[in-house]
Amino acid sequence: MNEAKIREYVKQAHETATKHGFHQEPRSDMHWLCLIISEVMEAMEADRKSHRAQRKMFEMNFNTKQVAGHIIEHRMFVFKHFIKDSVEDEIADAAIRIFDFIGEKFGDSITYEGEGIRKMYLEGTFTEIAYNFIYYVLGPGESQLADSIDFLYAWADKLDFDLDWHIEQKMKYNRFRPKLHGKQY
Repeated sequence: MNEAKIREYVKQAHETATKHGFHQEPRSDMHWLCLIISEVMEAMEADRKSHRAQRKMFEMNFNTKQVAGHIIEHRMFVFKHFIKDSVEDEIADAAIRIFDFIGEKFGDSITYEGEGIRKMYLEGTFTEIAYNFIYYVLGPGESQLADSIDFLYAWADKLDFDLDWHIEQKMKYNRFRPKLHGKQY
């Protein structure tokens, strides 16, 4: 894992979440962990529906059909159509939630020296891997958060997609969403 890149993700995710109102009031670790878990459950639902991102279609449509003056609206439309709510998008969302939680809880003082991911955690069905992430890896402490990031990268490798690309696309999308992304919290 590239520590400099992770630190930049933490900074960006936390700044965007703060600007969008997610940190207006103090929240418990349980709150943030539950939101991370909800993203993993959304990834599981996407897998149940066989909903995978269509990266090539996104890139083709975004790069060839931009309308002058409407680039942001076009980007949002194309993202919603080819990427949003897919397995890849939801795993990227889980990573972004973790980055934001790290930013809120630790600022830029977290170290990324987790113990690494045991190979057995990435074996089994999609639901079993999701369970392993929630039960064995995700936790309120600093090392567990570092391990949870490692886990998501390893899971993305197993599913054969570029997690960095999906994180970066989702962060661009999130910048233009409404306060609290149109939700209560």
